[in-house]
Amino acid sequence: YNEYKSYLSITEVIMASKLSPEAESEYREIFDMFDKDKSGRISKAELKDACEQLHVSITDDELNKIFEELDENNDLSIDFHEFCKLMYDMDNNGGRDQEKELWEAFKVFDINGDGTIERDELVEIMKRIGQKMTDQDIDDMFQAADTDGDGRISFEEFMAINNPDS
Repeated sequence: YNEYKSYLSITEVIMASKLSPEAESEYREIFDMFDKDKSGRISKAELKDACEQLHVSITDDELNKIFEELDENNDLSIDFHEFCKLMYDMDNNGGRDQEKELWEAFKVFDINGDGTIERDELVEIMKRIGQKMTDQDIDDMFQAADTDGDGRISFEEFMAINNPDS
């Protein structure tokens, strides 16, 4: 019982009951991109590497703070359940300023800093995070986001595609 209890907290049971299969699948895809060695856990080195690939600077102190908050079982890695809690909290705003978080994410995609995301920038970011996509996949993703058809994704379009319920 104690082993089972350590794997499945009350929070996880509640969260799992609220997590749709689509969200779990999306979280798994993101988790797998970070879990480079396919160990089922994200190490500090893997998280730091992923941030560097996305040109997001993160200090060792920030990295340690993230792990202090997420690594509930203190094994110096983030497992899928711990990762899901983070993602669920982020998706449900968790008291954070969601627009600010989306702006920070948008700036990662806006490589040239012109205030819009162009197709080649989307391709570059997908490569950096190890996401293998066909040209058709990229075109479909881009067209879904570029609602005004101007060939660029504005911040407003980026927010809409990342917040379909609002």
